Amino acid sequence: MQLCGSLARGALKLSIETIPIMTQTNGRKGAITQDELDDTLEQVTASAVADIEDEDEHEDQDEDEAEDRHARRKPKAKPKSYMTKLNPEQQARQLAFKNYRITHPALRAVVADMLPLLMIGAETNVIAVTGATGVGKSTLTKVMLQGLVDEFDPLMEEDRSAVHLVYVEARRDGNSRNLFGRLYRKLIAQLHEPGMEKKVPFSIVDGRMVMHSRTGSTVDDLRDILETCLRQRKTRVVVIDEAAQLNRFGKPEDVMDTIKSLANTTGTKFVLVGSFDLFDILETSGQIARRTALLNMERYDAENAEDLKAFKKMVKSLQENWPCREKPNFVAIAKELCVVSLGCVGLLKAFMLDAANLQMRNAGEAWDPKFMLKAQKAMGLRSIIEDEIKRGETRVRDAVYGNSAWDEAKFDELVARMTSSERKKAYAI
Repeated sequence: MQLCGSLARGALKLSIETIPIMTQTNGRKGAITQDELDDTLEQVTASAVADIEDEDEHEDQDEDEAEDRHARRKPKAKPKSYMTKLNPEQQARQLAFKNYRITHPALRAVVADMLPLLMIGAETNVIAVTGATGVGKSTLTKVMLQGLVDEFDPLMEEDRSAVHLVYVEARRDGNSRNLFGRLYRKLIAQLHEPGMEKKVPFSIVDGRMVMHSRTGSTVDDLRDILETCLRQRKTRVVVIDEAAQLNRFGKPEDVMDTIKSLANTTGTKFVLVGSFDLFDILETSGQIARRTALLNMERYDAENAEDLKAFKKMVKSLQENWPCREKPNFVAIAKELCVVSLGCVGLLKAFMLDAANLQMRNAGEAWDPKFMLKAQKAMGLRSIIEDEIKRGETRVRDAVYGNSAWDEAKFDELVARMTSSERKKAYAI
């Protein structure tokens, strides 16, 4: 293109230089006028520029065609990334693995201890369930709720208007005002109270009914409505998840007094599920401790043969339900997995979920052992979790349900006395 342009420009120069010669051969003698020279120069220039543009355009077309031919001959390079997009079938397998729940001895032990405490004849009306982060409290809550639904199902058949079980989560949304008021509203909504938006709160003052503003229901108004709902709906159990957030609702003693009062006035049992911080609202007074039971979901100890056997069984169960076609042999390293997950089933599940996600997005769903390095919790974060767990376990150790004032030797002595022949004779008398 540059060579052709140069030739055209040379032709333009030549044309301009020969204008006087050409004009002299047009039948006129003598020099041409300035106007004629300008007109001729303009015509010659326009013609030469048009030639240059035509040559450049043809040259560009030739270059484009050559590039197209070269591109057709050269195969397109494939993306070098090993990551692939998940198809619907892979997504379904991934979701199924995420939703897969494991029932294990520690979980069953908590549920078994809880059910007798929820009976009407039990004096305990507030049950706190604590445990380490990642120990499996969320799964415990789901299993517990399902068990309670099955327990109350016959009662539902007798009275369709009853709501025997209510579940809410004590979350904070950044607004620190009226926390109890919003919790009451959640509970009332779960009780399916009809026409709640039309109800007018009232109080009795000097034997007279005083109506309150409908738009400005106070916390006390909501509390009164909730009490009425719990009684009329014959609610047996209220489960509050993430209950450690109640610490931020006010002073611990005020929070626990409020819950205890609700339980006393309605006959409803309250189950509080949360982290070890939940213990702050349980140790406020002897009166509260008297009607409260604390259940702790224990971790698994890699050095305990029975614990390790149970943990290995859980690893095997997760491995058998692995969402990828190639299944890693996690059972072979079950003890190491117990150590790295701090004996917590939730942390084990999180580790295997992350490893499965990495494998599933790998080309051909091929397993790479290096996935385990990324899936396990980083050492710095793991140390934070471990320190928090140890501090929490130390705090609640002496308050856990079943932790008797009798040591093992004293207990054996008492059992022996109860079953001795002397005891039998005294009983007969």
